[in-house]
Amino acid sequence: MNNHTPKPDSPRSCPVSYKDIFHSIKNAVFLMDADWHIFQINAYAEKLTGYSVAALKKMGSILKLVHKDDVDTIRAYHKRRLAGDNDVPDDYTCRIVDKSGGIKWVAVRVGILPDPRYKTVTILDTTREFKNLELLHNREHKFRVMIEHSHELILNVDRDGIIRFAGASAFQIVGYNAPELVESSFVSYLHPDDKKRIEAALDIQQFSAEKDDQGICAAEFRFRHKDGSWVWIEAVCNNLLHNEHIRSFVITGRDISGQRVAEEKALYYEHHDGLTGLPNRGMFIDRLGLEIQQARRRNRLFCVMCLGIDRLKEVNEVYGAKTGDRILSRVAVRLSDTFRGDDYVSRLSGDKFIVLLSDIHNADGANHILKKTRRIFRDDLEINGEQIRVTASIGVVFYPNDGVTDEQLISNAETAMTMAKTNGRNTCQYYDAELHGKMMSSLKLERDLTEALRNGELVDYYQPKVDGVGNIIGAECLIRWKSRERGLVLPQDFISIAERNGAIVDIGYYMLSKACRRAKLWQEQGLLPIQISVNLSPFQFKQRDLVYRIKAILDDVRLDARWLELEITETGIMADEEDSILKLKELYALGVSVSIDDFGTGYSSLNKLKDFPLTTLKIDKSFLQNIDAKSRSSTITTAIIGLAHDLDFKVVAEGVETHDQLSFLRHNKCDFFQGYLFDKPLPASELEKRLGRIIL
Repeated sequence: MNNHTPKPDSPRSCPVSYKDIFHSIKNAVFLMDADWHIFQINAYAEKLTGYSVAALKKMGSILKLVHKDDVDTIRAYHKRRLAGDNDVPDDYTCRIVDKSGGIKWVAVRVGILPDPRYKTVTILDTTREFKNLELLHNREHKFRVMIEHSHELILNVDRDGIIRFAGASAFQIVGYNAPELVESSFVSYLHPDDKKRIEAALDIQQFSAEKDDQGICAAEFRFRHKDGSWVWIEAVCNNLLHNEHIRSFVITGRDISGQRVAEEKALYYEHHDGLTGLPNRGMFIDRLGLEIQQARRRNRLFCVMCLGIDRLKEVNEVYGAKTGDRILSRVAVRLSDTFRGDDYVSRLSGDKFIVLLSDIHNADGANHILKKTRRIFRDDLEINGEQIRVTASIGVVFYPNDGVTDEQLISNAETAMTMAKTNGRNTCQYYDAELHGKMMSSLKLERDLTEALRNGELVDYYQPKVDGVGNIIGAECLIRWKSRERGLVLPQDFISIAERNGAIVDIGYYMLSKACRRAKLWQEQGLLPIQISVNLSPFQFKQRDLVYRIKAILDDVRLDARWLELEITETGIMADEEDSILKLKELYALGVSVSIDDFGTGYSSLNKLKDFPLTTLKIDKSFLQNIDAKSRSSTITTAIIGLAHDLDFKVVAEGVETHDQLSFLRHNKCDFFQGYLFDKPLPASELEKRLGRIIL
């Protein structure tokens, strides 16, 4: 028996040989001499390098496996070690090149054997770990670059509110370099009005360290810029105090100052008038609603006053819309300076302002305010070097007497203001329910009249004109409204409304076309041709295209102009003499006759009218009342007839109702007559029966 072989049951016996242990190690182990020559290798070295054990031994030096860029470093370590340098690391990393040419990162440990001529080198493959670390470093670098180049404000704030990290973009957003913010208090940069809210939002007691979703909040706050201004920040605040790697609030925000300015501007214009800067109608309604609630609870009254600038439309036409806007702006300033305290001034719309007067509880208080308000318009406004007289019509209502809702109070205040305008402008009017009823009736009549024109309810009646022996020589076309609701409506009940709302122009051309068509139709029926007279409103006579439109109607109907006579009042002609002469000459050239209607009621004289191309004068019927040989009316009538004939005008007397009147007019050589003595205004069908017939 070999005495060196241990017995199986010996304490020092081992069933595995050292060779087996050497080759079972999962790291590559090299036994080398002092010159790095390999003389023993374990089996795992084959797996690591791809070379067989024999090939590795044949290779000689282990340095032939090392990447060329790392060889010098390893040689330097070896020389220092041989020189006795104890600071040379026993562990280091380097790269080796395997049989396929692949590069592997390895951890190398050099072990010194008892015999200094030999050493061991243990090599661990760390390629995967190195790549993971490299990837981690790359990611960290990428994230750092992203943070440094981000356009958002990025801050880490610890649980004590101290800024521990600030991104480089802080300079662009709030003017501070990142180091200036670090170690300073976050809330010290917040606007005083935002501090409590943001401190509460970041209070760690409000968040759960176990649930991340409860640790996120959105907030908007103002951050003090280095120059002292305030920057609006929209931020997401993420509570990561529970995260052991961060232990802070991560605040990521962007500058929304421009957006907030735009939003505030939009909000301002949503609630304010863009021209005057006063609260608009919507804001006034909100304020009035609050006043109504308080008045209802306290059982008290208050006053609302509506002001309408008089003749602003005319100012716009003369001076231009910009001048009108300047007037409104100046009035707004004066109103704002006059009313203070609890008073609330607003621009209602167009030329209208409205004022809520909380402390006015009766008419005496209102009268005082009205006098104060009237003084606003005492002095003319100087605009672009022009002195412009501005007045206002004012309407006044009281809560709850004149309304209990915002809609009622505003509407009734506007109604009272409109009443003031109707009563001559530049005056004040308290709301009157009875007058309001009449006004609403008038407004309904106005709406119905518009519908009547559209639905063909306006019809033509004719009152004959006769000569001295009773022959019909013409007829005046008169308008009647056959309303489905009201029945037959006479012109005195609606013409003034049509003139006020401008509908008179359309109505005038409508009736002119109707009369011309009627005259042409009678001629085509073989009836005695007569001249048809049509009244022109002063508003219609002002139209620039008057002559053009009249000619267009005559051409369309194919009626000879000599069968048409236009009746115009004195005031209509004398309003603009130069323009009137021009139009009358154009009508004369067209062949249309022109008569002065209601002569004697205006301010013209025959001496002035002689320069106008006219054909006829109609004496107003007021001169025929109580006429006799000795009355003043008879003297005036006789003079008018005589002077008119001297100027080569024909004379028509309208409103002839008695034989005495007719006898007087015949005696004074009046040319033609019109009135109930001969016939009342007739439907077209009735006049047809009388054409060519002698009435007297």
